[in-house]
Amino acid sequence: VVRGAVADIRLWDTIRQFAATEAGAQELRKGNHEGVRVQFMRIGYFALDKDAVLPPAALAGGRADDAKLVLNRTVTLKEDAKKEA
Repeated sequence: VVRGAVADIRLWDTIRQFAATEAGAQELRKGNHEGVRVQFMRIGYFALDKDAVLPPAALAGGRADDAKLVLNRTVTLKEDAKKEA
């Protein structure tokens, strides 16, 4: 758990793009946030958790002050074994 982590603002762009699709909007209305998947460079792939709070205003492009992003790592990226320390 990393509380107070900082993410690039473009993470919201990805979430909003998902919400803008008909299928994505339906999933988010049902509380199925796991369809939102992102890659953090050199760390791994993550999916939005069902405990995430995505206020409608934030999804519509407004302020995201009341939002709570909860991401679960789904795949860890391996370090290159040949890379020098």
